[in-house]
Amino acid sequence: MKSITALELQENSNPDLALVLVHCNLLRLHLLEGISRELTNPKLGREFVFGNLEDGSTLGFFRKSSLRAVEFARSTLHNSAPLAHTRRAIGELLALQHFPAMARFSYLEPQSKMQQARILGVARGFLQTDAAQNLAIPLAAIAVLELGCE
Repeated sequence: MKSITALELQENSNPDLALVLVHCNLLRLHLLEGISRELTNPKLGREFVFGNLEDGSTLGFFRKSSLRAVEFARSTLHNSAPLAHTRRAIGELLALQHFPAMARFSYLEPQSKMQQARILGVARGFLQTDAAQNLAIPLAAIAVLELGCE
């Protein structure tokens, strides 16, 4: 499995760079808080990366500012689509999902712990939930969102 780190992406001297990106179907994310996650069917957005998490049934959205490093890899163990790019905002992509859905999320705040809520939908830049303390969560405040199915 060939992988390349984000630092290597900045170097133009790597002749395999274009091939790694074309054939990449797995992202290894290293989050600021020290946790590592893997995404299959990866997509790069303007402000985030997203794809299927390790369990295969949960979508993970990770704001780029919450990442310490990214490894672009090719895996033969996963039947995964290659890396794709999107110009859509996270709200537009979330609007394509089926709701209600259970979600885990953390805020951009330092030391923010993962929280859980039932997401009812997405509208005008907010996640609508059924939680009394978080009826509408601004998408701009979210660092990590793991969206599962009910």
